[in-house]
Amino acid sequence: MIKKIDHIAIGVKNLDQAIALYRDVLGLEVSEPEVVESQKVRLVMVQVGEVKIELMEATSEESPLYKSMSKRGEGIQHICFGVDDINAQMTAMQDADVPTLQKTPIEGAHNTLAFFTHPKAANSVLLEFNQKKG
Repeated sequence: MIKKIDHIAIGVKNLDQAIALYRDVLGLEVSEPEVVESQKVRLVMVQVGEVKIELMEATSEESPLYKSMSKRGEGIQHICFGVDDINAQMTAMQDADVPTLQKTPIEGAHNTLAFFTHPKAANSVLLEFNQKKG
């Protein structure tokens, strides 16, 4: 069951410049950078009230983010929904014939398990579902 929007992700070419805008100019709380090897990205979370914005920079040309930004440029990359049971959510999506980009949940940022649906399944919007570990 979906319990909330966990975060909205924005792809950026230069994470340090983006951090400077959100932290130094806008005065928002920004987490320490984290590298997610499975997706080949470096990212931070920006807290805005109860909402989080994830700023992501590709660390490799093999990154799905790099490939997406090569076609679409910087901007919103995906919306992430927090769920109670990642495996049940993935099964529900697959049972509904919604294509997922993974066959099983992967390691996500900030101690989560996650999976993504194909953008064609949701009006060209990449959807992520995640669950906190433990």
